[in-house]
Amino acid sequence: MAFRPFSPFINRKPWAAVVVTFVLAPMGGLFYLGKGALGLLYGAAYFVAAFLAALAAHYGDFDLSLKHCMMLGALTLTVVAAGHCFVAAKKAQGAVPVQWFARWYFLFVLLFAQTVIPHLMRSFLFEPFNIPSGASLPNLKVGDHLFVSKYAYGYSRYSFPVDVPVDEGRWFFTPPKRGDIAVLKLPTDPRVNYIKRIVGLPGDRIQVKGGILHINDRPVDRERVGEYTRQDSLQREPKVTPQFRETLPNGATYFILEETDQALMDNTPVYEVPAGHYFAMGDNRDRTRDSRFLQDVGYIPEENLVGRLALLYWNSETKRLLFLD
Repeated sequence: MAFRPFSPFINRKPWAAVVVTFVLAPMGGLFYLGKGALGLLYGAAYFVAAFLAALAAHYGDFDLSLKHCMMLGALTLTVVAAGHCFVAAKKAQGAVPVQWFARWYFLFVLLFAQTVIPHLMRSFLFEPFNIPSGASLPNLKVGDHLFVSKYAYGYSRYSFPVDVPVDEGRWFFTPPKRGDIAVLKLPTDPRVNYIKRIVGLPGDRIQVKGGILHINDRPVDRERVGEYTRQDSLQREPKVTPQFRETLPNGATYFILEETDQALMDNTPVYEVPAGHYFAMGDNRDRTRDSRFLQDVGYIPEENLVGRLALLYWNSETKRLLFLD
């Protein structure tokens, strides 16, 4: 007798239905058994389970990350769907109506889509990042997780999560605006992702004098708005830093921290931003390495722009969904 390894899958044996469910997710398992309406229902339930898991991570008092909660929610639904498919396949006893969405080629397309679409979304739409340091306090905190819009500035070779052998430059380029919080590839080491605020455009003259940012020889508007208090991991007492509201010439406004005790950072030479480059600074002005340090960071080539901050959604330190606070 000839060995036919795919025979159980062709005949839709119960255990084969379970395998397909775990490989193709609940929706794929139900499609495989010819149950299109139930498959769509499970597909919707998959997203509902992920959302409920996110709420559990936000409101729950347990030591699980958002990622692990969502994985647990998705796994729970998949196990339920696998049991459902096992029972359905056993009842059918191989007499499954092979509709178009249950045929192997559609299931292959579904598997391909589940594998490829997330990578396409990360490359062309939104990519997640997290904040490992306090260089952008008070606006971005340690442990913040965010989505970056990949299409905001167009695309370059640095838009892709993996190295792609493409030409230098950008396609569909939309220049960043002053005040944008952008993820960029560090010019001195493109393997490193940086997140900074764009304050200088090509041709600008940038200087910091007495701790105050100057653009094209004019001081940027700044007003004191109290103090920012945070617990420093290296100190027992909370750290209190003067907080200011800064307003750029185009009207973009945001908060910065400025201690006015760092001579080298509070009084700089004039930086003339070259064509095709940008000047980026951290909002925690005395605790950041940015374009003021030409040897470490320097001017940001437009090619090195990865994307613009689109949404803050989670903080792993406080275990909170930020858009619910």
